[in-house]
Amino acid sequence: MPQRRGDRSADPQFADDEALYRRYKDGHFLGGMLMPAALSFPRQSFVRAKYADPLDALDPACADGKDCADWGIWAILVRDVPTSVCAENCPVYEFWLRHEPVEQCYAHTEIWCNRSGQDRQTYKEPPATVKALFRTMVARRLRTIKDPST
Repeated sequence: MPQRRGDRSADPQFADDEALYRRYKDGHFLGGMLMPAALSFPRQSFVRAKYADPLDALDPACADGKDCADWGIWAILVRDVPTSVCAENCPVYEFWLRHEPVEQCYAHTEIWCNRSGQDRQTYKEPPATVKALFRTMVARRLRTIKDPST
């Protein structure tokens, strides 16, 4: 059962070796390629290991009320989340983690981005080429914790 937020504030400190968990459907990988729906923009959602177990990523409390029991779980370490993406003919985009607890899921965390050098309190949607490169970089660093339907 995921931890509830209660009166706790967000914890902005992430250890490099902390894992982040994300649920995925069977069809999110096709022909060895990560489908865009698996890491949709804006603000990819994860649960952080400091406050959650991997299976919490499938719990309706951390899945917007959805039944995700037959989904899989990926993990990525904080140090493996790309912090900067530079795509051809685009400005550099920086990516960072924000612990964004919700009442039912204190571990809820998002990946935010903005153009390099801009305000980190503001999310800026990156262009399609930056999104594609970011997804490719993340896909190479994910490890499967649980396969779908197992």
